[in-house]
Amino acid sequence: MEKVVEQLEKALDKQLATSGLRRNDDIACAAHDHQGQSGLSQTSSTSPSWKYDVFISFRGEDTRKTFVDHLFFTLQDRQILTYKDDELLPRGELIGPSLFKAIQESRIAIIVFSQNYANSSWCLDELAFIMKNRDERRQTVIPIFYDVEPSEPRKQTRYYGEALARHELENRNKVESWREALVKAGNLSGWDLRTVANGHEAKAIRKICDDISQKLLN
Repeated sequence: MEKVVEQLEKALDKQLATSGLRRNDDIACAAHDHQGQSGLSQTSSTSPSWKYDVFISFRGEDTRKTFVDHLFFTLQDRQILTYKDDELLPRGELIGPSLFKAIQESRIAIIVFSQNYANSSWCLDELAFIMKNRDERRQTVIPIFYDVEPSEPRKQTRYYGEALARHELENRNKVESWREALVKAGNLSGWDLRTVANGHEAKAIRKICDDISQKLLN
């Protein structure tokens, strides 16, 4: 994982003075549309400085207009400052440094594991960066499993196994690090949307937001 993160950090350092750049992968794998005036995060001299309460990592084609959209607005309604990106990003352009800064400056990172999440090399790079940030900055990471078994990212079966097998052909040097990040994230306590509130999405979102609110107050 360190090799992937090192590459990401070098890219971040190189682009810090550059604005307006965007990613070259798929759209909306993570967050950058921040709204609201104030968040719930508190800082102290001995704690990291958090600019955002929550960062959402997701695969746009799976959840942008459904679950993630509903989650985002529920968080906003509770005055939880959330960083989210649902713009249609043109192919051939690179992400600017703002995305990695947002990850570093978010107290909580939510990873929405969906069927096509691992198809995106950008999502996997982002995941590796989040897990590093968790280790180094004590960021809270919450996995949410949307239409996938919680074991799929961890064991890399079904959609995740198929996606990683394809990545082996083009990103062989990164796959091992991505696998490690998936295992670590998959082992964290999270939310299986098929079982929360008997599968009712609106109720599940309220429960998730209740949990996040409590974490931010602690």
